[in-house]
Amino acid sequence: MFILEFLKKERRKTLVVGGVQVLMGYAHMLAFKRTSILFAVILGCLILKESSFKLRFSAALFMLLGIFVITFFGK
Repeated sequence: MFILEFLKKERRKTLVVGGVQVLMGYAHMLAFKRTSILFAVILGCLILKESSFKLRFSAALFMLLGIFVITFFGK
């Protein structure tokens, strides 16, 4: 029930996200969604005071590099 109510309420946003997935291709959309890990690492360091920031940030940048490789060199 909750899902149907949410979809009715947020119909426009749902259609936009679906449209972006179709236009970008599914692999590209997944790669784009993975950029949230970069923000999670930064917020984890600033707000939660997590350790190993340099290691986590460099791993997140490596993932971001993969996104660019998929976007510019993928078919």
